[in-house]
Amino acid sequence: MSDQNEPIVYVYLAGPITGLSYDEAVDRREELAQPLREAKGVRIVPLSPMRGKKNLSGQQVLKSGGYRSPTSTDAAIVARDYNDVRRCYIMVADLLGCTEKSIGTCVEFGICLAYRKFVVTIMEPGEENPHSHGFIREISSVIVHTREQAVKVVLDVIGAAELDEEEKDA
Repeated sequence: MSDQNEPIVYVYLAGPITGLSYDEAVDRREELAQPLREAKGVRIVPLSPMRGKKNLSGQQVLKSGGYRSPTSTDAAIVARDYNDVRRCYIMVADLLGCTEKSIGTCVEFGICLAYRKFVVTIMEPGEENPHSHGFIREISSVIVHTREQAVKVVLDVIGAAELDEEEKDA
C-alpha cells in the first residue's frame, strides 16, 4: 500500500467493453488495477472507464451506446474517457481475446498519440487479434502478451516496485 505523500500517477485502463457483461468489463480491469494499487514508492490511481457505472451491473451484454443514465450517455462516456486519457501518464490497453475491434479503444489510442502518452498494449502475438494493425502497433510504446507483463512494464516505467510475497500476505 502506498503512502499519501507519495507522488500520484494516473494509469488509464483501456480495452473492450461492448459485447462483454458488466462483470467481465469490470473484472478484467480490476485484474490490472489491484497490483498497480499495491505498488511501493508511488501512489498509482487506475482510471477505469467502468467506474461510476453501477447502473449497468447485471447487464449480460453491454451495448456500444444509447444508455440514458447521466454517467452512461454517449456524450458523458466520450468526455470522461477523453479527459481520463488526457490526464493519465500511461494507458494500458488490454486487448487480449478480442474477436471484434473496439472502436472506443481505437479512439483512445488516437488521443494517446496526440498527447504523446506512453501506451502499454496487451495483445496476443501474431495477426489473429483484430487490433493487430500498423496504427495500434506504432502507437503502442510496448506490446506485451500477458497482464502480468503489462503491470511489470508500468511499474518499471514509473519507477515503482512491486510488493513482494511477504508484504502481500501481511
